[in-house]
Amino acid sequence: MGKGRTNYSIEISGDVGIAEQLVKEYLASNEFSLIEKEGEQYYKTGSKVEFARGFKYYFEGKNLNISVWLINSFGHDIELHESSMSMPSMEYKESLNLLFQKLADIEVQSQNNINDQNSAGEFVHNFQNDIDKKKERNCEIVFWVSIAGLFLALFGYMFGIFVYAIDFYYGVVGLKTRKKGKAIATIVLSVLSIVILIMEVLLSVTIF
Repeated sequence: MGKGRTNYSIEISGDVGIAEQLVKEYLASNEFSLIEKEGEQYYKTGSKVEFARGFKYYFEGKNLNISVWLINSFGHDIELHESSMSMPSMEYKESLNLLFQKLADIEVQSQNNINDQNSAGEFVHNFQNDIDKKKERNCEIVFWVSIAGLFLALFGYMFGIFVYAIDFYYGVVGLKTRKKGKAIATIVLSVLSIVILIMEVLLSVTIF
């Protein structure tokens, strides 16, 4: 295992060409860009808010080797299993699981003789739709959670800074989907809830 990275080795039972298309579609859908650092080429995506992600892959015959990691604000690589309880790590793992599931489905596609160019393209396109739907679903959930959090904050209930942080994070992720309006509303509601709670705490301290 590489330092600060989590490695996967996946045996492709079906068409390797489709597998590579899926990986490329995964990288494009998650806005990874190919970069070079210290003589090494790999894919990177993310911002300071989202926590950057690293991704590198290569094929050895029927084996697909993938290295993934998070990149902190100091530029250090972090293995996913070492930060399994963090939001960026959980989100990254969820997106990877979707990729791994699609890679496993290649064998089924091959058995059904769906290997022509049009069918392969449709298979890959469906994968992109699955990625977008997952992001939109998460955005939808945290939108309603943020509304509940705002009402609780108005009545003085501590809904949990951690929950507001989750709302804010997934709201930022949702900015890149068709749910952009709700994503913006989620971010605004989360920030407003935190401000209300801070004001209530300051008022209580002043009174007593």
